[in-house]
Amino acid sequence: MKAFPYEAALGKKFGASVFACHIIKPPALIAAAPRLRLIYMKWSGMPRKKSLDKIVQSPLLEGIKRKSIAP
Repeated sequence: MKAFPYEAALGKKFGASVFACHIIKPPALIAAAPRLRLIYMKWSGMPRKKSLDKIVQSPLLEGIKRKSIAP
């Protein structure tokens, strides 16, 4: 979030798109039970998606193409 104002300024200056995403490292349990991966990703991604959508709607990004990406 510290870099967010700079990202917005660069996006405006160069006409770039901004993509907001969360990078998560799944727990070791997923390696042991791969079938749980989709369930875990859906369950853990819900709150992240809402927070990303909120960030993408920031007034700092007004006039910039933007999209949130959540697992």
